[in-house]
Amino acid sequence: MKFELPPEIGPHEGREYQLMLAGLKKVALFEILPSDFLENKSRLDIKYLYPDEYNTIAYIKGGEFDAAKLSELIKYQQDIRCVDEATEYAIGEILGYSKHEVKCFLEHCKAIKNANERAIHSEHLANEQRGA
Repeated sequence: MKFELPPEIGPHEGREYQLMLAGLKKVALFEILPSDFLENKSRLDIKYLYPDEYNTIAYIKGGEFDAAKLSELIKYQQDIRCVDEATEYAIGEILGYSKHEVKCFLEHCKAIKNANERAIHSEHLANEQRGA
């Protein structure tokens, strides 16, 4: 199943660099750093944190505290090995998402998890019926 954000979320995705350039966003989180950040044609003073091997936090002046807090929250989520809704709301707030957008995101994640669990269960039942 492909992970796509629900339409209620956004419009940050793919626009983080422009939002930072306009001063509307101080912190962004990526698994893969977009090319506009790598190229940095407008010469933004972008700093980076790497809370783990999967995530990169990009931030500009004024976003230092929030970037550090975001890094701590990501590490916390990994330590507890589950989705903690209060932590997700804190992460969403740092990234500029509304509570409604975070709620939609969490509902979307739960739906994907449930679909994956159903698929695994169905596969397990099919294997049992085949005698595997």
